[in-house]
Amino acid sequence: MGKEDSPVEQVVKASVMYTGPGKDVLCVFVEPTPDIWIADPVDDDIAVFRVVDEGGRETGEIAGVEILDITTFSGWDSIPKDIPSMWQVEGKSPMPLVDLLRSIQEELRRYMR
Repeated sequence: MGKEDSPVEQVVKASVMYTGPGKDVLCVFVEPTPDIWIADPVDDDIAVFRVVDEGGRETGEIAGVEILDITTFSGWDSIPKDIPSMWQVEGKSPMPLVDLLRSIQEELRRYMR
């Protein structure tokens, strides 16, 4: 299988919203963010924002992810595996979602010191 036959991994362009240390919630949204989505709680700390059609049916697309208490979060294995693998925010190279979230967490921790 040659290089030209290799599957191209989709890169999701994303934006980040952080509520600040008082609430410590991180949201990462795909860009452009779909108009209609629902929060699908994975556990007490993680929700996946799933795109729905006008009838309220999930389309299979992801609109984003929310993590509560991001600066102390450690449940990386709980992040669903059906989320597209490569995400990119402005100023960073594309990386797997978990790596992006950990990178943001490290930045927030450094900032709060």
